[in-house]
Amino acid sequence: ELDDIKVEYHPHSGRPQQVYQFSDYKQDQASQRPSLTHDQQPWKPFHSCLNFEFVELALYASLSKDETNRLINLVHRAMGGNESFSLTNHKEVSETWSRVAHCFTPFEQTVIFVPYRKEEHKFDIHFCPLWNWATDLLRDPHVRPHAVFDAECIYKYNGSKFI
Repeated sequence: ELDDIKVEYHPHSGRPQQVYQFSDYKQDQASQRPSLTHDQQPWKPFHSCLNFEFVELALYASLSKDETNRLINLVHRAMGGNESFSLTNHKEVSETWSRVAHCFTPFEQTVIFVPYRKEEHKFDIHFCPLWNWATDLLRDPHVRPHAVFDAECIYKYNGSKFI
């Protein structure tokens, strides 16, 4: 039928070719996706959403340790609402980030030297190893279903043949 999809797998996979109607193609994979539960507290391990938003702002503002401590003191003086703000100092902010950091591939640093006009220039390079980063992505339940590693050829029927 017009627009049918044919999938041929690598011969060593032992999987037979399959033909799908266009409207059904990939629908079976969608039903196999894990149901994702809505995280009611996505700011964890921070004590509250307000704490997370504060630390995020301090990070984006590139606040120093002293600036962060001063801002925390100001927030404690100004607060009076129902939302909890429990951070007390930069050390606590750093410790909380450290608890999160192990969940992701860390950046690494190396130095490279580049010759330019008879001089060697030194550059600090920060990078994330691609293999580790890809592994992190595959652990993410939102990304994993979209990663396909099977060698396959996909054809679409044009009315007379699969192309």
